[in-house]
Amino acid sequence: MNNVKPNFIPMKTKRIFYILSFVLAGSVLFYSCEKDESAENITEEDLAVAEDDALADALFNDIWETVDHAVQIVDDQLYNAQLKSQEEVVDSCPSITVDHPDTTHWPKVITIDYGETDCVGFYGNIRRGKIMITITGRYRMEGSQKTATLVDYYINDIHLEGTKTILLRYNPRPRIR
Repeated sequence: MNNVKPNFIPMKTKRIFYILSFVLAGSVLFYSCEKDESAENITEEDLAVAEDDALADALFNDIWETVDHAVQIVDDQLYNAQLKSQEEVVDSCPSITVDHPDTTHWPKVITIDYGETDCVGFYGNIRRGKIMITITGRYRMEGSQKTATLVDYYINDIHLEGTKTILLRYNPRPRIR
C-alpha cells in the first residue's frame, strides 16, 4: 500500500490566507493613497529654477552632440583620405573647418561656424556664433581629449558661454588581436 497523503489545504488555512491577503492589499492601498504634502510646498520660484535648469541641460547636451558629430565627421574624413585641405568639411550651414587636415599633426582645432546671422544647424535649432573644438587625438582614442569653447554663441536667441573638456579614459571599441 502506498503512503500517499492527499494534497489539500484545510479550510481554516485557506480562510486565514484570504484574510491576510485582504489585509495586506488593503494596507498597501491605504498607504499609497496618502496625501503627499511635499508637493504643496513647491513655489513658483522652485518651478522657474527647475525649468531653467532643464533648459540649460538640454542646450548644453545639444551643443555636446553637435561637437561629437563634427569631430566624428572630421575623423572619418581624415582617415578615409577625403579631407585634403583646411577647406570646409561640409558645404552647408554650419561651415566646419580644421586647422591641420592630416593624420600626423596634433592637437587639431575644429571650428563650427554658424556665422553672424541666424543659421539652421544640426538638429534644426537656429544658431549663430562659433564652437571652437580642440582635439588631442583621434575620435574615441584612449587618452584623447576634446575641449569645446563657445565664442559669441547663440542658440534660439539664447546666449551661451563656457568651455567644457572631456578626457577619454578608456577605449569603448573592442580591440581585435
